[in-house]
Amino acid sequence: MTSLLPPAPVHALTSSIAQLSERCDAQTLRVPLSCEADALWSMIPSGVAPVALWYDVHQRSGLLGVGICREKVIHAPTTLLQIEEAVAQCAQDAPPLHAGWIGGFRFDVSQHASERWQPFAAARWMLPLLFIELAGDKAFLGAHLDGPETAREAIRLLQQWQQLTPHSSTTIALDAQDPGEEQRYLRSVEQALSKIAGGDVEKVVLARTASASIPPSWTPRETLGRMSQDGDPGILFAICPTPTNDVGFFGHTPETLYRRRGMHIETDALAGTIRTDPDLATNIRLGQSLLESRKDRREHQTVVSHLQSFLEAAGADVVEFGAPRIRKMGRVQHLHTPVHATLSRARPHLQGLHPTPAVCGHPEKSSRSHILGAEGFDRGWYAGGIGLIQDDAESFAVALRCANFDHRSHSLEAYAGAGIVAGSQPSSELEETKDKLAAIASALAGSTQAHL
Repeated sequence: MTSLLPPAPVHALTSSIAQLSERCDAQTLRVPLSCEADALWSMIPSGVAPVALWYDVHQRSGLLGVGICREKVIHAPTTLLQIEEAVAQCAQDAPPLHAGWIGGFRFDVSQHASERWQPFAAARWMLPLLFIELAGDKAFLGAHLDGPETAREAIRLLQQWQQLTPHSSTTIALDAQDPGEEQRYLRSVEQALSKIAGGDVEKVVLARTASASIPPSWTPRETLGRMSQDGDPGILFAICPTPTNDVGFFGHTPETLYRRRGMHIETDALAGTIRTDPDLATNIRLGQSLLESRKDRREHQTVVSHLQSFLEAAGADVVEFGAPRIRKMGRVQHLHTPVHATLSRARPHLQGLHPTPAVCGHPEKSSRSHILGAEGFDRGWYAGGIGLIQDDAESFAVALRCANFDHRSHSLEAYAGAGIVAGSQPSSELEETKDKLAAIASALAGSTQAHL
């Protein structure tokens, strides 16, 4: 039976590690690997070690990490400044030529986590012990080593990984949380509109959840594969922080928080949403109506203004804002404005960017306060940041179109939100969340017809 890893590169990497014996110091080893870029998700092992995945669907590049060489964990309550400092330290605290750290952080790092989200902490970064690295048409199987003990553990874990075989995971049905959940959401939108009319807040993003029961054998591997099948741009991600993979967080997000390499930074505004349609002509008309919608353009401009303020405060020398365009993602399409800038200083930039008005609202303080009182659940890492940290570079995505699974409670929880501004209609905002959740439901069920 076919194993998750081909034997030849496993043997080559094992031999390279074994030759180092007790002389092993901090270093990175790589051997060539034959691997289809869009099948990185298919090599994810289950139940042998912590796992982390970051895959850029459009660039066809990414990193799958298995096991831990080094780890940084920050518990709540904390601040974005502390997390930003940890991100800067990650790039320095790694072997030469390392593949990267994968991790992320909560939507609200100042709040304690619910029981469901406790294994993730406020922020967590993993330099994987073993990894598969993809860059265009090149792929490598590798190891980050940090002494003889990690070398022995890497060999043991390689053997376990190779012995695993692919298996079909049970499809599951995502459904509404309870019969009154939609009415609760409609009421929360109406309350937000009252706050907006009273001048307390300009925009607030309200999320809701949908849940499913999962059997003991279920893993997110095939669901991740189905999420990437449509080829929509975005980041495919997964974080399973425990050795048994009994809890995890995964998704396919369309939204970049930022990408930085040296002094150059890229980000984008993604706000304003309408459904897609299988008919091409209808879909084009829907996109055009989104571009012409005063309500959606106003919501989108809030995010653009937020980015402008951040770049001015960061001392950016050159700033280029593209014109709003349409970005399709599954069953919805968004207004999208790309942004490029040259910074005055090369460093991480979480403060000032997170949370964006696209996932929180504006002003941030009042919208965040309203969210805490209105939603009734812990967002955890949903709408937080998922990132890949490398030498003098980092890429962060906003964790959207995602779900948390917990085998301890045999449950999965998916998340979706909508931005509420003046002119929003509660029924339309509910339908927007349904469209977003339906994309997750389809991937879970293995059907293009799944709906909520």
